[in-house]
Amino acid sequence: RIQSAVRAMQARRVDARLRIERARAISLAMQGFLDRLPQEDCDTAILDSSPQEGASPEEAPKGYFDDMAEFVSQCGADEHELVAGAIFDRMVTLPHLRESFVNVAFRLNARCPGLCQLLVERIHRDLGVLAACFGVLSSKAAVDGCAPAPQEFATVRQQEEVCAILVLSGHFYVRGLLPLEGLDEVARMLVGLWSAPQSLPESLVKGLCLLLEVAGPILESTDAGNLFREKCLARLSAVQRALAPDGKHLYSDEVLFRIRDLRRSSPRSPGQGQH
Repeated sequence: RIQSAVRAMQARRVDARLRIERARAISLAMQGFLDRLPQEDCDTAILDSSPQEGASPEEAPKGYFDDMAEFVSQCGADEHELVAGAIFDRMVTLPHLRESFVNVAFRLNARCPGLCQLLVERIHRDLGVLAACFGVLSSKAAVDGCAPAPQEFATVRQQEEVCAILVLSGHFYVRGLLPLEGLDEVARMLVGLWSAPQSLPESLVKGLCLLLEVAGPILESTDAGNLFREKCLARLSAVQRALAPDGKHLYSDEVLFRIRDLRRSSPRSPGQGQH
């Protein structure tokens, strides 16, 4: 009986080690596929056409997407979370290719239904962690009465993850995978934590701008969507006016330009025309 128990324990250890090795192999393989994306722009033309159309062999090797889709289809349903995790990780670490990775996710979802839902679940899971992190910092900023430097809010990884979540949420809303209520929850959990405009981390401001750039046209098509957009723009307008004690703007020129462009594109934007 003791020998049987020992053998069972050894078998469980071997099984656990094999699962870990399998998970690592899947993650590395997906990273390899995703790293073959063009490294210059979010070249959606390549992803929306066959590999033979509009792409050189260097940009999109023949069968690039089919090879990746075949690999994913061979993974078990319980392993698709690893695939979704690899895509999300690349959205965080390679922000200039986020739109391409979104297209990859949606094309893979057509072959392996449920993949995008796993990304939605990833968003909600990470929201709690990030909201807790930013919530502590929000309290600190309220006590101090000023905005700490961006690096004081969170790690670079967390700041990029905030942007990735907001951008991905915008794309999911546009494609009908996230209702407006879900979009509002994402913005409220992250942006709504901060009581004063000058305490809002730049990563959140940039992410909110990117969300509105992605989802703006669809938001404008309904009254509820317009209301959500105007609420976001009202918050961004306060951010745009926030100044440091020395009279300088608290946020980078890139963020201020994005806010200005969003306000100009909205005829009902609060305080339009004020800069």
